[in-house]
Amino acid sequence: SQVFHKGRLLYNLHSARHAIRKAERAVLVEGYFDVLRLLLAGLDHVVAPLGTGFTPEQALLLKRLTGRVTLLFDSDTAGLRATFRTADELLRSGLSVSVATMPEGEDPDTLVRRGVRRERDRHRVLSTASVSDRASGHGCLRHHIPRACSRSVAIPIVTHR
Repeated sequence: SQVFHKGRLLYNLHSARHAIRKAERAVLVEGYFDVLRLLLAGLDHVVAPLGTGFTPEQALLLKRLTGRVTLLFDSDTAGLRATFRTADELLRSGLSVSVATMPEGEDPDTLVRRGVRRERDRHRVLSTASVSDRASGHGCLRHHIPRACSRSVAIPIVTHR
């Protein structure tokens, strides 16, 4: 419509704005439910596109708040394709991009639910790699980021009673 443009907004940006600045990083996930689940787990600098492909306008929204974005998309084939498309758009906007990979068949929701079930787990560590590793020909992202070219990011898992 003339008033509402999904490609120019990010879900939860209104709430995550200050947390993104404080963390000096945004975590970008695929959908609304992923945002909600991670918010409940205590990760407050998380946003998602509004059911569209990621756009240059959405990249600019993030660039106003931070220079770094971590992509945390589903580990299925569609999620991997979306990761590459989104990373390319973020790079074109001049942002530093890293990708957090999850074990096969997991998504942010299952990641949090599994952590909540095991209360002794306070953090789940995910492998991450800079998208520049892909661009420089190392091929890390295409091969699910082998340990040799990966780094780690801790995702807090907060249990709620």
